[in-house]
Amino acid sequence: MAVPLTIGIITAGRPGCLERCIGSVRTHVTTPHHMVVLDSLANPELEATWAAAEDVTYRAAPRPVGPSAARRLIAEALETPRLLYLDDDIEVRPGTVEALMTYLDTHDGVDIATGVWNEYDQYRMMGQFFVEGEQGETPIVTKKFLTVEAADAVGLSSARVDGGLATMLLRAEVLEAVQFDPRYDFYYELYDFFMQCKRAGMNVQAVRKAVFDHKPVAYLDETERQRSDTEVDKERFAEKWGLQPIGSVGGVQRTLWERVLHKVRRFWS
Repeated sequence: MAVPLTIGIITAGRPGCLERCIGSVRTHVTTPHHMVVLDSLANPELEATWAAAEDVTYRAAPRPVGPSAARRLIAEALETPRLLYLDDDIEVRPGTVEALMTYLDTHDGVDIATGVWNEYDQYRMMGQFFVEGEQGETPIVTKKFLTVEAADAVGLSSARVDGGLATMLLRAEVLEAVQFDPRYDFYYELYDFFMQCKRAGMNVQAVRKAVFDHKPVAYLDETERQRSDTEVDKERFAEKWGLQPIGSVGGVQRTLWERVLHKVRRFWS
């Protein structure tokens, strides 16, 4: 029987993160699946480590690439009806993937279901809304954010959003209409992907109980993140969409004390 789900994990220079991510999938995902790892920095040792694993296919990018290109490479080789994207610094909780799968099973009109991130005891935003307008005579787009706290305050179990987090479960047919753009280095790629989804009329839902743990740590090698310039990707986005992006891209707003505490937790993780 063919598995219904591919779990595509992008990684670059963080073998410890990757091992923990895969371990969490093996421990907590009960849906039949196969994992595909796309390494943006070819690593013969990692390839040898995962070569014998029956549940993991390890692929190295032909050259160093950013997350957008890495996700696209995974999508182009997809052979299952559903694809779940994970980053290497994500760990799966019990029931999270099943919650997303069930949501798509019971909501035929939904194209993409996104999860929620708990990052060192703080939640990232649950969803994004893209607001288009003008600043003087300049066409602009800005984001408004739905927080987990705001969703909980009114009892939302899910919310239709324009954009969500990178932990997304999508139907394979979605990739016939939209695709990750490899021109982006390390910034704006998700903004661009979800802008494509909005233009294509995709139904994107953020699912409250689908919680992942996000545990970002430092990279061991230089990746596209260190080599990239936010302003360059911002210009690419503006040229492609004819809209100047204004305001926060990620929606993470912390006090000075919270930022210090966050860095300490990352250091000791």
